[in-house]
Amino acid sequence: MNAERNIIASIVVIVIALVMGLTVSAAADGVALGKAVAAAATGAASGGTVGIQMIDDSVTPSSGMCITANTMRFEQTGSFLVPEGETQSCDVYIWTQSFNVEGTLDGDAFVWAQWLTVDGTLTQDLAAFAQDVTINGIIGDDVRVFAQNVYIHGTIKGDALIGAANLIIYEDAVIEGSLLAGAGRMTHRGTVKGDARIAGGELTMSGAIDGNAELLTDGGITLLDGAHIGGDLIYQGPTRIEFGSGICSGSITFKQQDDENEVAAIIDFTGRFKSALHLFCFIAAIVAGSILIAVTKNHARKTANIIRKKPLKSVGIGFIAFICMPIIIILSIVFIVTIPLGLLVLTPAYIVALYIAKFYVALWLGSMILRRGDAIMTRSPVPPMLLGLLCVYIITAIPVVGTLIGVIIIFFGLGALLQRKETGLATAFEPTPVSEDVGLPSAFPGTGTEG
Repeated sequence: MNAERNIIASIVVIVIALVMGLTVSAAADGVALGKAVAAAATGAASGGTVGIQMIDDSVTPSSGMCITANTMRFEQTGSFLVPEGETQSCDVYIWTQSFNVEGTLDGDAFVWAQWLTVDGTLTQDLAAFAQDVTINGIIGDDVRVFAQNVYIHGTIKGDALIGAANLIIYEDAVIEGSLLAGAGRMTHRGTVKGDARIAGGELTMSGAIDGNAELLTDGGITLLDGAHIGGDLIYQGPTRIEFGSGICSGSITFKQQDDENEVAAIIDFTGRFKSALHLFCFIAAIVAGSILIAVTKNHARKTANIIRKKPLKSVGIGFIAFICMPIIIILSIVFIVTIPLGLLVLTPAYIVALYIAKFYVALWLGSMILRRGDAIMTRSPVPPMLLGLLCVYIITAIPVVGTLIGVIIIFFGLGALLQRKETGLATAFEPTPVSEDVGLPSAFPGTGTEG
């Protein structure tokens, strides 16, 4: 019992640590909003004017929802407009089709829109997801924009982080901070007073970068008259570029594109992603398996016992079912009359069976490790299942071989499930009994054995 408790305790500690690690960052993001809402509620309770309240009908949009909390405005509407000559003092969190600032918006703007245009002044940060973003006015602080098309004519007084398919910085545009941009096609004709790091397909530049610049492109860099880099330049592209005198005030470094390094980076990312996914699946399996085994104890014990007593038979039946069931499902869908049977019954049942098969194998494996033997039918099945599940996921994490072993594990569990009496298929897998009576007489004339 002590060993089983240690197993459960260890796994629970691991799961709690992982879940806490994933949730802490999300909880931290909500602290500021939670404090604001709490302060608003306190103000309302004390009889003050501060609180969470519906905006009066004169400013409530004709469709959608709009509330304020202190100086924050949350809105879902068809369009949002700050008219020319008008000033609105609040932070805006909005989901809309069209977002326009023609006057002054004194605060931050967090926008999800189809079209976003700033012709006036936004005094603080702009964060947006949109189809088209046009900045003709002034942004008082940082810009973080992800869009299909971004057009900048105005002034950004902070840093700019931009991701776009098409990015154009026009002649009259000024970014007073640094620029970090990723774009399929980018044209830079304006001024970046800080450093710039630009990555994308094609870059055409006739503007200025007063600080250092790092340019990475697949399609190449085109420098036109007027292009100037005040600091050092590091660039990477398909070919080396001959820069004219005066284009770069600092040093110039060329990095040849290394396809092998790029492939290695992709492989490394893929490996880390697969590891994270495998870990997530393990955590999900702990939860699902514990619930399943705890709720269906007798069923789980008997299914695992079938694997213990008939391992070869189980893996053979599981292999046949694994191959044949998809064919049966396809045939049931092809015939119009049985489409509901194939889609609504057979397919979900097959998927569920494939998923839960490993839990019975894990129970059998864990019982073997704990040397339970026949005691599998009398002791709690959850601890050995958790131990076996840990072994299963460690083994299946091995490249190539682990995948093959994982498939075989499914064969074992699926075959054991199909041998349960509840399926009605148990007798189908039993050999046909041969009658000892072959139709011959027990005695023959002349042998002296007649009655």
